[in-house]
Amino acid sequence: MSHLQILGDGPPDPVDRMLVDQLTGLPSLTRPVVVLDDVTGDLTPAVAAAVRGRVRVHCDDVAAEEVVAGAGFEPEALSPDLFVDAGVVLMRLPRALSALREYAELTAAHAHRSVRLIGAARIKHMSRSMNEVLGDCFDHVWAGLGRQKSRALHASGPRPVDPRWPRSNTVDVPGGPVELRSHGAAFAAGRLDDGTRLLLQALADESWDGRDVLDLGCGTGILATWLARAGARVLAVDSSAAAQRSAVATASANDVEVEVRRSADLRFLPEAGLDAVVCNPPFHKGAAKDSTAAFEMINGAARVLRPGGELWLVYNSHLPYLRALRRHVGDTRIVQRNRHYTVTRSIRSAG
Repeated sequence: MSHLQILGDGPPDPVDRMLVDQLTGLPSLTRPVVVLDDVTGDLTPAVAAAVRGRVRVHCDDVAAEEVVAGAGFEPEALSPDLFVDAGVVLMRLPRALSALREYAELTAAHAHRSVRLIGAARIKHMSRSMNEVLGDCFDHVWAGLGRQKSRALHASGPRPVDPRWPRSNTVDVPGGPVELRSHGAAFAAGRLDDGTRLLLQALADESWDGRDVLDLGCGTGILATWLARAGARVLAVDSSAAAQRSAVATASANDVEVEVRRSADLRFLPEAGLDAVVCNPPFHKGAAKDSTAAFEMINGAARVLRPGGELWLVYNSHLPYLRALRRHVGDTRIVQRNRHYTVTRSIRSAG
């Protein structure tokens, strides 16, 4: 009986379904199968049914991790142990090439020599650069046939690689350089993005000594580390495991103290307890444009700021955040603006 017959209709998401379909006939299914970033929660159970167990799973996003755990699976940390002796590695192709590179390097270095890495995505979100990243780690890379506007990439024949993560890079910021440490799936891994650079220029005009500050959506921890160096007591929060590990490593590399927490929201924090929140919110969910998370972050920041506290936000200038900031936080003014980005400062109203 084929795996497709075992699964029946299979997962409803076309990318998940394509990934499961790639398992049919693979000789390496006698070894463990690794699933990376199951964002729907349907992929891992479908793979487990197809291979009758022997599934390991890692989810970078904490919300996806909770969904997978609710389906009865125990997500694991991204580490060499996740890949040891694996015969197949399945993933949605990540938007960040740095994330794909970390996944590919760990697979090539630690999985079984017969491993097949299979990544799938909507065709419109795929690029030739993905093939090139996989080609750095594997002898053979090829694309399958497209279906339902989706396609899979295959890689086999792992090459000798030495995955050293987090990567280290020095970036110039106001007040002196910061040593940045980053894992592949963290936002702006290995670099200082232009929006954060503009926000730092605005923050540099303020005094932060002794203030309780939250870096919301901390990414690699560049803002949190800069604020701690400026004398603030800093909590950094992100929903990404890669971001959490990166922020911890960045703070440590620069010899500053930052508390880092992985969470999808701020419900663990009391109301009205912080002097300031700084944030460079996402406007994508995966490869799709989606500002839902940004509006949730604005609402969450408003709840945890004390009256008179400040929310510093940087965002793409075309996005409609000003109305939400004035409605949910308080008086808001534009502090910095260029052709692409806007920095605002909102004062939490007493009411």
